[in-house]
Amino acid sequence: MDDSVKYACADMVFADGIETLANREGISVDESRSRLIDSGAYAALYDLETELWKEGPDYFLSFYGDLARLRPRCHADTE
Repeated sequence: MDDSVKYACADMVFADGIETLANREGISVDESRSRLIDSGAYAALYDLETELWKEGPDYFLSFYGDLARLRPRCHADTE
């Protein structure tokens, strides 16, 4: 599969994830987009080798949530 197709799949997962997170959290689409972009999940989605783009928006948001739950503990360890 050509990388351009993989990036298109990632774009669709990201767009669906933005909408779903906004609805789930009761936040604006812009806020949802910002939260996802600022997360490690966004970088992983567009790192084609992870193949996260294959899993769909529900898995992507689950991955995002897992990273968000781990993040406070990681920062506490460095302080």
